[in-house]
Amino acid sequence: MRPPFQALFAGVALAALAAAPGAAAQSRSSIEVEALTELNAWSVGSIAPSSGGLPRTLWLESDPEALRALFERTPGDFASPAARSLARRALASAGEAPLGETAEVSRKRFEALGRMGAVEDLLIMARPAPIAADPLIAQFAAQADMARGDLGAACQRAQAGGSAYLLRLRAFCAAVEGNVGAVDLTLALLRETGEARDQWFEQVLALIGGTPPSRPPAARYDTSLNTWLSLAGSLTPGRNPLNGSSTLALVALASAERGDARLRAEAGLAALGRSAVEPAAVRALYRAALATGDARTAPPLALAIAQAEALPGTMEAATALATALGAARTQSEFIAIARVLRADLTVLVFVPDAAMGVTLARGALAAGDSGTGLRLLDLAQAAGAEQSSLGSLRAAAWVGVQGLSEAQAARVVRQRIDDGAGNGTAMRDVLILQALGFPVDASVRRAQLAQAPVGGRPADAAVIAALQSAAEAEAIGEVALLAAIAAAGGADALDGQSLWVIINALRLVGLEDAAQAIGMEALLTRPA
Repeated sequence: MRPPFQALFAGVALAALAAAPGAAAQSRSSIEVEALTELNAWSVGSIAPSSGGLPRTLWLESDPEALRALFERTPGDFASPAARSLARRALASAGEAPLGETAEVSRKRFEALGRMGAVEDLLIMARPAPIAADPLIAQFAAQADMARGDLGAACQRAQAGGSAYLLRLRAFCAAVEGNVGAVDLTLALLRETGEARDQWFEQVLALIGGTPPSRPPAARYDTSLNTWLSLAGSLTPGRNPLNGSSTLALVALASAERGDARLRAEAGLAALGRSAVEPAAVRALYRAALATGDARTAPPLALAIAQAEALPGTMEAATALATALGAARTQSEFIAIARVLRADLTVLVFVPDAAMGVTLARGALAAGDSGTGLRLLDLAQAAGAEQSSLGSLRAAAWVGVQGLSEAQAARVVRQRIDDGAGNGTAMRDVLILQALGFPVDASVRRAQLAQAPVGGRPADAAVIAALQSAAEAEAIGEVALLAAIAAAGGADALDGQSLWVIINALRLVGLEDAAQAIGMEALLTRPA
């Protein structure tokens, strides 16, 4: 008989890895939010207004069926961290139910949080008994339990049944406990629901129960449950094992203390790219990957961490940091790597060359450090980078600086035009700055008339139209979600006109900080 899961997965849970920033504070503040009204699937929230939550009236101007469509359209994988943060604020804020709402629509809200991998939000919001009793919400909470590494809590939720997913989870729990009879009974119940047989699932259950198939299947990391099955069965990953992984699956794999260290580190970085884990935890995963593998084939991020910790602030460290940032395949991965390396970037006083200097400055800005970004841009320019190539990044840096006077803000706009010689890319940036409230004078208006903004792709026209309508109606929850959906593919990839609408809509309903975050991200384009 196999040992119980408490022994089999001893030490698996790393709750801090799955915790969103400020999760402990959110846990405390959620009690205040929930106590204001009768508990239901709309009134619970994990972000209090004082911590960035939206007002309790966020859904009152919304039609429930429109919300259903919005919740269903909210993606799980945001290329834009700013958009993901905005969507989470809307979905995890407590509010009054819209008129005519149904339980099915409220469940869609939890489902959207699950797709995003908002582990702590789900667990906080599903804690009260009236919500925990809902079988579909219990399903999402169980997935969050597994992502956090708490199989015991997930198995407890599975006992209530109510969905094919929970029956599959119950079968897995029984297999881990070595209860073959319970596995067979649960599989029979699962078939009665009309669920198609899953040969892979049943093979892994048999393997966990002590009856290995003649040819063990490859590991699957597409869902948190399949990730746990793969780990419990010690399955070997196939090629590109993380392709198609849900955010919760990435968090579950990164949290586990078994499995390949480099694969877990890769999962952690991907989860950080979706803002689902903490940078410090990913840093620890890459340290472990370097310690357990061959340094000659180590990922650039692991080498950068080691170099920066051994020789902080040196030219060698700067080179390793720039190499790690330069290895990013996407904007969201670049931002994730930058967040892991933020403290290392802060202490740099050298840049190896102009190109690396620009990369390092962009990394500091992506990590949210405008002061270091501006300093590194000056170093890059001193190393030979053309001022004209730094315009977008300088504009991004000034967006992040607090307390600019009107005269200083006007100079930022004028400088951006001068740096770009009035080209279309510069005019896109000017449009973003103008939307953010940076003042424009007659000379700027003349430049705008002389050259149309160039660069980026338009956002979905239907989403933009709905966003404008929601902003006019002051439907703040819809504005937040529609803006997040419009920018989900990356604010840096959008054209100036789309960003103008998104930023103005957010500012119209008082979400100035979200508008600034999206605007700053939009300016962090890769220099030519």
